[in-house]
Amino acid sequence: MPSYARKPIVVKAVQWFKAGDHPAVTEWSDTLGFMDTNAFGRVIVSPGDWIVTEPDGEFGLCKLDVFGETHDRVIKTEADYEEALREIEDLVVLDPMPDSKDGNKLESLSILVEAYEADYSMWITKDWKGKADG
Repeated sequence: MPSYARKPIVVKAVQWFKAGDHPAVTEWSDTLGFMDTNAFGRVIVSPGDWIVTEPDGEFGLCKLDVFGETHDRVIKTEADYEEALREIEDLVVLDPMPDSKDGNKLESLSILVEAYEADYSMWITKDWKGKADG
């Protein structure tokens, strides 16, 4: 059976802890929240779970223990970039096997770093060209 990788997409995510943390959680008790999803109907939200807004605007739930394994924070700043590079260095030293937890994390971070570097490079080139023309 062939294997497939999910295409990386950027989603918004908010960690839920209590009433009022996210508008999708419409009811709650002392320790749990409840939200309605198109895919799974009514779901229970526990403190620490992540509510994910998909690109189509639909809300989904990602349990706390799964979120860290399946999502990486998008690199938007130089500080994020430096942190990702440190994580990559630590993972490279471990020499992880492909398709292992650490191997997948290394691949994911590498993709995010490459995307940031490509975007950063584009802006540097534009800035340099603009200064050269002026």
